[in-house]
Amino acid sequence: MNIRRAVPEDTDTIYELGRTVTEFAVTDNTVTFWPKTVLDRAVRSDDIVMLVAEDEGVEGFLIAQYNNGLRKGIIENIYVHPDRRDLGIDDLLLKRALEILREKGCEFVSTQVPSGASSAVGLYEQNGFRRGEEFFIWLDRSLADSYAKS
Repeated sequence: MNIRRAVPEDTDTIYELGRTVTEFAVTDNTVTFWPKTVLDRAVRSDDIVMLVAEDEGVEGFLIAQYNNGLRKGIIENIYVHPDRRDLGIDDLLLKRALEILREKGCEFVSTQVPSGASSAVGLYEQNGFRRGEEFFIWLDRSLADSYAKS
């Protein structure tokens, strides 16, 4: 299994995989996954860590953002193709992302996991994340049509 930084040519594949994941949806009014134009810009950005796991094609991906001013990283998405889950690919993606974030100067990393996603919680906890409070209401506002659900 090869874990590498995503390149612009991976954008279409990441988009197609990500938009099939209903768990990525946060409201009924916004897109389920990142718009393709946003992914295309993100893969070229210095403040985004976008990784792919490939074997016989792309088997999974991870997207994280880094805020240099706050020295904080946020794991946005981890996805592994359903046929390839339970092989540790998610763990490899997360470990590599944490290495890259540390190299950038990151001092704190967080993520949000849907309630009831025990396998996702387990992945993070086995990688040193601590469980926090179970509270929040997702609020968002689209400032561009690219995020509006069509």
